[in-house]
Amino acid sequence: MFTGSSGRETCCSNSAGDGRAFKRYRLTLSDSKNTFNSCILASQCNDLIDHNDLKDYSVIQLNNFTYHSQGPKPFLTVLDLTVLSNMSQQIGDPTPLQPITNTNVEDTNDVSQATNDASSSSTTNGNMNNTSLTNTASNSAQFSMRLTTSDSFSQSERIEAINMLTKYLPKWTIRARVSNKTPVRSYSNGRGEGKYFSCDLIDETGEIRAVAFGDECTRFYDMLETGDIYYITKGMLKPANRRFNTLSHDFEMTLVAQTSIRPCMDVTNIPDAQFNFIPISDIENKLPNSFIDVIGVVTRTSDIQIITSRQSNKELIKRELELCDENGKISVTLWGEEETPQTVNHGYRFSATWKTLNQIVDEKLGLDDKPDYIMVKCVCSFIKTDSIVYMSCPEDDCKKKVFDNRNGTYHCTKCSHDYNDFKWAYMVLAELSDSTSSQWTVFFQNEAEALLGISASKFGEAKMNNNDNFVEDYLSKITFKEKIFRLRIKAENFNDERRVRVSCIGVYDIDHVDYTKKMLDFILY
Repeated sequence: MFTGSSGRETCCSNSAGDGRAFKRYRLTLSDSKNTFNSCILASQCNDLIDHNDLKDYSVIQLNNFTYHSQGPKPFLTVLDLTVLSNMSQQIGDPTPLQPITNTNVEDTNDVSQATNDASSSSTTNGNMNNTSLTNTASNSAQFSMRLTTSDSFSQSERIEAINMLTKYLPKWTIRARVSNKTPVRSYSNGRGEGKYFSCDLIDETGEIRAVAFGDECTRFYDMLETGDIYYITKGMLKPANRRFNTLSHDFEMTLVAQTSIRPCMDVTNIPDAQFNFIPISDIENKLPNSFIDVIGVVTRTSDIQIITSRQSNKELIKRELELCDENGKISVTLWGEEETPQTVNHGYRFSATWKTLNQIVDEKLGLDDKPDYIMVKCVCSFIKTDSIVYMSCPEDDCKKKVFDNRNGTYHCTKCSHDYNDFKWAYMVLAELSDSTSSQWTVFFQNEAEALLGISASKFGEAKMNNNDNFVEDYLSKITFKEKIFRLRIKAENFNDERRVRVSCIGVYDIDHVDYTKKMLDFILY
């Protein structure tokens, strides 16, 4: 335990991939006799400074910390502290503390525990490599690093806290629990096909995502079990990809051929999960597409829906539920394996959904790197009739337009193959309108069928037979009927010009009872 006064300065670093800045605070600690300025405040403590609880010359108590003795300049990481009081000036006339080598530094808070656990060779807040910081033999500030050793772990190695992992550490070992593991998944890109899985690793200080590809996927998947604790070393660290990584750590780990993973059998006090729960009523203050932790009671669920992905043509499982706490309610959409009931929702993406059409322009939706998704209640006011359907490749996984060879065959440039037949496919350009504005929107196969209520083949036959009256009469019957549309909004480049493109990814009939409940919840909460 250490009590002293603190000074601070701020440094920021950018995580490659999303450009976001991550603040880290550097502290200068003093016990009125000595100062130590190589102190870093762990990111989970940043709120103390952001909320002005920790100030210059605050008197603090260090509850948990790690001391890093390797490298040219040792430093201290403060993991947890308590602000005891705030002073207006420095206490005493301290001088810089000089690091020297000493032996057997021991935290009195853990002496009894270390004695009780001696049979398992475990100590807490004890020595690391017999290194400590002292000024004189008496009344000096002493620092040590939390370490647990075991028969299966070398005494000469050091356990690094997860929240201190960076790609600049030359050598590290972590001790972590597997809090979550995905199934093995496949991928395909320009370099070929492969498989991978990911898992979340947690210790007392934080969480980090680990990913394994190819041979390492096969090697480590069965070895790593959810809930078990492991020693992991020689993983490759890189900035976290915020498109897929919901954890707060700046980096993520790739398990490579040199990675070593060993079970840890004698430590059980590592938490199973870490959450930062917020009330449902606070969600509206979060930025769209940010990740949040919420907990509540499920008050309503929908039936499981099977939806075909337009991009991959694969079937996806979808389920919607309503989550309630003492502050409000919110709709939650579960996809894939998540559609089964859950009691705790961790790292879910919050998306602003219900909008009006004029908000697409007013809020500049779609102009960021990621697309925006919104729900709109409006009407289809006009449909262009010159390009409702087109001749497409007959292969199920290909929607490419085919060309008539004028000899009874049709050529697909994507498949590089001639076919004796083709399929009619939808690509509808329609104008959606509500009381605020109108918006041209593209509808592809499934969404166009849901809008028009008729198959593409029937429209294709009418087009082939030049039956314009059928097309116009049918379209006049379906326009100006209110529906709910789910829209994808993304800026794309056309001939060196950046334009916002709006496409429909869902068409739903209005359940007026359910819609009224949503609007009432929106008004109340």
